[in-house]
Amino acid sequence: MRKTGCFLIGLVLAATAIFFVPPHVLAVNSASYIDFVIEAPHPDGIAVSWWGGASPLTGLNISVTGIQGDRSDDDFLGITGGLLSFTTGPLTSYDNTSWHFGSGGNIALTGGVSALGIASPDTLLLWGSFSEVSVLKVDTRFKVILASSYNELNADVANFFGVSGPYVGSLNLSFFSNESPGQPFTATSLQGGQIEATSVPVPAAFWLFGSGLFGIAALRKRRSV
Repeated sequence: MRKTGCFLIGLVLAATAIFFVPPHVLAVNSASYIDFVIEAPHPDGIAVSWWGGASPLTGLNISVTGIQGDRSDDDFLGITGGLLSFTTGPLTSYDNTSWHFGSGGNIALTGGVSALGIASPDTLLLWGSFSEVSVLKVDTRFKVILASSYNELNADVANFFGVSGPYVGSLNLSFFSNESPGQPFTATSLQGGQIEATSVPVPAAFWLFGSGLFGIAALRKRRSV
């Protein structure tokens, strides 16, 4: 009877941990995602390339001009000298309308953000690796990169927008080239797009419930000694 009573008390404590958590602990982040804006014109040396075979898709010197959160009152933060470069995993397949690349590789965005006191244009603002990447042929010349990734964010950027990791990301970027899927290409006529980093935090209640269950186990162990 005493053990049953202790178990019930522990269960009540675990439930209390969920339903009586202070509101500021359970509150969602101020912003759930951040957009890094890709805009033309791009600097010299820009290129998106695939060299054929199992080689990866690569991007170099892609201009990123600013950061925008999803809150209605978020300021647009300009990026000075923002450059995006990436390398995907190897080509896995292609069909009549698209190329497909595997996971891995890397993505890195550098730049300065004067509004946050980030002066150096070589500062890492976002970095990570890809989970999957596709290049879609929209018409004879127009193509779009659609990719998903796992990202990390510069701490000053994350703090300003009130987000926390872990993050999942996406990349979309449009460009022009005459090649069809299966043919190698190097495109220097890039247009616009965006990189999105979405915060996916573990709910606070989950951790508190786990703490409550741990307390139950500890209480039962103590009573059994």
